[in-house]
Amino acid sequence: RLGILRAKQAELGALTPYGRQYDLPVEILLCIFERIQTSTVDGITRTRESDLASSALVCKLWNEVATECLWQELPSALCLLSLLGEMTYEEPDGWRYANAINNPNLDRFRYLANLVLRLNHSNSAQWESVQSSKINIDAIHTAFQWFTFQSDSDTLLPRVKTISWDTQESYPSSQVPYFISSCLQHLSFKRTSLWLYERPGGDLERGIEIFKSLIQKRCQLIHLSFTIPWKLSEIPSSQATLLDFASTQTQLHSISLEDWITEPLLGSLVGARNKLVSLNCWVDRGEGETFGRTMGALSTGFSALRELEVYVTGGDMTDDDFKQFLQLRSLRQIRLDTFGFPRLGETDVEAMSRAWPDIEEFVALHRGLQPGDPHPLSILSAFARWMGPSIQVLGLDLDAAADPPPNPTDNFKFIKLRELRIGSLSPPPHDPEEVTKYLQGLFLSGQPSFKLSIHDWLLGMEMGWEKVRSSFERGNVAPNETHRKRHLPVEILFWIVDSIQTSTTENIRHTRESDLASSALVCKLWKEVATECLWRELPSALCLLRLLGELTYKEPDGWAYISPINNPNSDRFSRLANLVLQLNHSNSARWETIGSSKINIDTIQGAYRWFTFRTGSNTLVPRVGTISWDTCDIYPSSEVPYFISNCLQHLSFSRTGWMEGSDGDVEYGIDIFRSLIRKRCQLIHLSFHFAWKFSRSHSLQTALSEFTSTQTQLRSIKLRDWMNEALLESVAGTRNTLVSLRCSTNRQVGVTFGRMMDSLSTDFNALQELDVNVVQEGVEDEGFKRLLQVRSLCRITLRVISFPKLEEADVEAMSRFWPDVEKFAVKLLEYPPQSLQSLSILSAFAKWVGTTIQILELDFDAAAEPPVIVDSFKFVELRELRIGKLGPAPHDPEEEVARYLRSISLHGPGSFRDGGK
Repeated sequence: RLGILRAKQAELGALTPYGRQYDLPVEILLCIFERIQTSTVDGITRTRESDLASSALVCKLWNEVATECLWQELPSALCLLSLLGEMTYEEPDGWRYANAINNPNLDRFRYLANLVLRLNHSNSAQWESVQSSKINIDAIHTAFQWFTFQSDSDTLLPRVKTISWDTQESYPSSQVPYFISSCLQHLSFKRTSLWLYERPGGDLERGIEIFKSLIQKRCQLIHLSFTIPWKLSEIPSSQATLLDFASTQTQLHSISLEDWITEPLLGSLVGARNKLVSLNCWVDRGEGETFGRTMGALSTGFSALRELEVYVTGGDMTDDDFKQFLQLRSLRQIRLDTFGFPRLGETDVEAMSRAWPDIEEFVALHRGLQPGDPHPLSILSAFARWMGPSIQVLGLDLDAAADPPPNPTDNFKFIKLRELRIGSLSPPPHDPEEVTKYLQGLFLSGQPSFKLSIHDWLLGMEMGWEKVRSSFERGNVAPNETHRKRHLPVEILFWIVDSIQTSTTENIRHTRESDLASSALVCKLWKEVATECLWRELPSALCLLRLLGELTYKEPDGWAYISPINNPNSDRFSRLANLVLQLNHSNSARWETIGSSKINIDTIQGAYRWFTFRTGSNTLVPRVGTISWDTCDIYPSSEVPYFISNCLQHLSFSRTGWMEGSDGDVEYGIDIFRSLIRKRCQLIHLSFHFAWKFSRSHSLQTALSEFTSTQTQLRSIKLRDWMNEALLESVAGTRNTLVSLRCSTNRQVGVTFGRMMDSLSTDFNALQELDVNVVQEGVEDEGFKRLLQVRSLCRITLRVISFPKLEEADVEAMSRFWPDVEKFAVKLLEYPPQSLQSLSILSAFAKWVGTTIQILELDFDAAAEPPVIVDSFKFVELRELRIGKLGPAPHDPEEEVARYLRSISLHGPGSFRDGGK
């Protein structure tokens, strides 16, 4: 669409060269219109729709852009259907056409239908003067038959990606399939009822039709929300259809079902196991599907699950259920609705912090008329101790009436807590002022920054807790804690401080570190926030190690402690080490007055032994998620394992040098992978750059294969090595997650390009980016055909000795196999060059992939024959054309070649840059 609008702008700008409104780039115009919102000024309300309609009257270009913004999201399906004729409302069926559809404007209807990306429809919403948007099924069916007959489409909305349909009692759901397209990614359907024990009847088949339509149109949903007044799992036919649909899905990130989640349903979601992030469902503790078995299935098969909301039926949760629940190590947001929850102790909270180190939300509230076993108010101190740096929302049934609240310790505070939810069945406190003081003491600055809310399920708000909340709303702040800057919400303060960057003003340079240090001097709250932002990313491991003692540089081993570590502040070191999320270290970087950051291995080992002995940790940075370590020649890599934590997700290691590694260096490399396996790391990105090949060391290749066989989350792999079939088989757990792969093939060691493409095409259906260095062989026609079979690719880079000379039929095949291709680069490595591409092949690329390709790199022969200028096809998105260094220079660059390149660009000269080397 952006390309079409740019073309329209170019056309209109040529017709009216003095129209200033055409000078605005389309992207900026779209950005402005998309930000128009309903507003009230001087008592006059202007709706978003009316302002966009007014903008559409300015000129033709504004009409195009404003119409697109207006029709991207429809508030009702009636907006579209009313284009085909006058509609009237009749009870009980709803809106229908007053007359038969007779010669409407097909082009206009198709144009507007293709703009719709989101459809929101609610039958209870007002339409015109009627308090209902209910639509007669015959009206939808008639519009569908007319449109599909005229356009060969299988839906009324060919490009819709999101459908939210809220129906009501005794209303068919079979209308939704008429709007479902193959582009659909988000579906939310709700069908409510006033009858508690309603049976589905005819609505059952209509509900099943939605899933059948999703299967038929091969939809790959990202989000599914399905709410109906009966349970699909209780009806064999609906359960079977749901299982069939789930088995076809590979992209599901979120599922919300008011239904029991069963083991067969979890088993059918095999394609989405590595993608599912959020799950909202029911779990039954009765016969058959127990809570523990369901949690076991989730913990073993769904390693990407971050958010879990469970409605537990069939009895109270037990201690064994809670232990099973802790096995879901990837969780960050947990919400439990249950008739009973085990009473937590500090050891339980500590176990939770180990199982969920990045937990952000934990809510476990009792449901029912009788209170269960509420937690003592003092349990909040345990949460502040073990989850204080990460927890943001906490909900529990608390008993503040049994014992007076303890005095909060100064060592442990809630840093990010923004909401504390109190269960509606919690006994009211006898002394609300004491409780308020205790809660204030748990916050970092001594002032209530979090919201206190009462979970009002049935009994209403208890008066004692209401007084506590009133104290919070009044903001009872101690006299010495009234600094205005503390009134900023912590989230905004984090955003402001974290946005500080190195800058130069009036020739004075302010580094990010110095400005953060200055911010830390404002007050206690700012100190905590600035310290967290400052230590979140370390430029060198030496920043942390120097906290334990003075360092000195000694050749050739590097920085070492002057004297043994002797009674440093362990609490300060532990607190700062826990703030580190990203560690960047380069041995060639300057540290203090020395042009090297090389560290003596004894220094790291000494700090590691001291820290682990006092804390029980198995790493120097317990919460680090990213490590980038750049070492140099003849330097051991065994330092890295001392910094690896079980939270690690991104690892980039580079060991360069003119000489290949010694046997000792190989062992150091093995240590890295053994540490990753031992600490059960689940990486998202792995980049490993050695000065030698894994395949030349059997022990190193074995360690790499063992490591990759444990991975289920890898999205990116970069290796300066040959990727053989054994290594590809070892990454079986990441087949549905691997998006980017960079590696080499070598015929001499049995790793051929063709066999590698066969493995990728059959097993790695999520792969989008491929960068391959083909050694000791060229890519022939057969190899190119095998490459085309990897159909998910969008970005392709090949470094080869030779490559087939492309014809238009080859480029057409590329457009069919790679409909979303963004980059295609072939770099010839041999001199003299073989099989240079004809310059006229660019016309074929413009014709078949011109709307998607952004980077194109080939070796062209512009001297062989003059290119033929064709005005029909243009590059729309191309931003860089790279000419290989082996391409012969054109005979007539100023006239023929330059004019030819201008002719295939949609916007004329200068729309893409020459990336020639």
